[in-house]
Amino acid sequence: MSLLKSFCSAFLMYSRIPVPRVEWKEENRRFSLCFFPLVGAVTAGLFLLWFLVCEKLGFEKIFFAAFASAIPVIVTGGIHLDGFCDVCDAKACLEGREKMFGVMKDSRIGAFAAIDLVIYFLIQTACFAEIKSFETALICAS
Repeated sequence: MSLLKSFCSAFLMYSRIPVPRVEWKEENRRFSLCFFPLVGAVTAGLFLLWFLVCEKLGFEKIFFAAFASAIPVIVTGGIHLDGFCDVCDAKACLEGREKMFGVMKDSRIGAFAAIDLVIYFLIQTACFAEIKSFETALICAS
């Protein structure tokens, strides 16, 4: 039962995939780290499914790429992008270590994070638009 609760804790924390709620305590999260890769596996599976749907329906590559870039955000709720933005803002801060940590704790997005986020999505979408075969999609998903 502890493993099932750890599984649910991992998915509750790092995804928007509905799972049964478990009490937020240490014993229920003990093995949750083991299940984090499954959130990635679900994301990869949806990415591959989206590729197959787009290929079957004859959608253009840019259409595939734009929505493929959104899949991790939809699955995780953007938790990985929150950390990315915090780091981008902190790296742009030139006022010392303590100020950098303060910037990372701030919940608001700064200008540098917004710029880096746009660049991130542009590059990711461009890369996904170059996927021409299922084998290449499989490599990108892994």
